[in-house]
Amino acid sequence: MLIQPNELAVSQIGFSVSKRIGNAVTRNRVRRRLREATRMQMAQIKPGWNCLFIARPATADAPFVDLQTAVRQLLQQANLWQETADPPTEN
Repeated sequence: MLIQPNELAVSQIGFSVSKRIGNAVTRNRVRRRLREATRMQMAQIKPGWNCLFIARPATADAPFVDLQTAVRQLLQQANLWQETADPPTEN
């Protein structure tokens, strides 16, 4: 994961999935799964950063729960993770 500060009130997230991951269908699936794993945790990401997630070949076969855990761990390692007092409720 690459990070860089920005001057915005929100963090921007990008995904890089190379052809080594697989064909176009596989790459798009990996991108969608990473996007969803990140979207679910967007409230805990500190604002003001540009983040680029670089997918590795093992990402294509990883269970979704493992992707969520990996995203959280990468954000914690980059010191971009903040715990929220009360989780959002879905209606």
